[in-house]
Amino acid sequence: MVRKVDSGHEHGLQEGDVILTLNGKLITRVSDLDIMYDNDVLDAVVVRKREQMRIKVPTVPTEDLETDRAVIFCGATLHRPHHAVRQQISKVHSDVYVSARARGSPAYMYGLAPTNFLTHVNGVPTPDLTAFLREVKKIGDNEYFRLKVMTFDNVPWVATMKKNEHYFPTMEYVKDPAEELGWRKIIHECDEGGAKEEMTGEEMESEPAPAAALAGAKSIKSML
Repeated sequence: MVRKVDSGHEHGLQEGDVILTLNGKLITRVSDLDIMYDNDVLDAVVVRKREQMRIKVPTVPTEDLETDRAVIFCGATLHRPHHAVRQQISKVHSDVYVSARARGSPAYMYGLAPTNFLTHVNGVPTPDLTAFLREVKKIGDNEYFRLKVMTFDNVPWVATMKKNEHYFPTMEYVKDPAEELGWRKIIHECDEGGAKEEMTGEEMESEPAPAAALAGAKSIKSML
């Protein structure tokens, strides 16, 4: 029986489904699911709501699950919700997810917390990091702005913050194998003469385990 389905994969298996066969093979134990590693799409026969049906189940390469882009904004570390988050939540409200914040930063002082989702900037929807960066670049240094936030427990609230490009510049990290450390750093906004380095580990406050790490994964596939 399917106990949990990752958020964003509702078009295949659903919670409560009883798997009978995959690609014609009877499924009686967990090891029988290994068939998913060699197929992009599985032909499944399941029992759903007391009815037997045949469905197509797409598998998901795990390179799609790891973090390959992160943005540092006002001391908050933002990225697309990683696999552990999508496993624990029924609905992903936005692809702008707060995983950490620097102590003393605007994000810290104005209450932006790890595990929050950022859905709007000054009333404009920001469904992903690209849209988020586009909107925050319109905000001047030392200028107040509003963020619409959704907590992990589905409670909406609005944060009013003041931008500080001198001490907390807007930076982006993109995974790039050509770089020595594997990540390319892009500085989007920074006050001249201001800080241009990220906060150290001791200055960062991250989300609780197990969802905190930026997960690396091998190129295997998951069915759920």
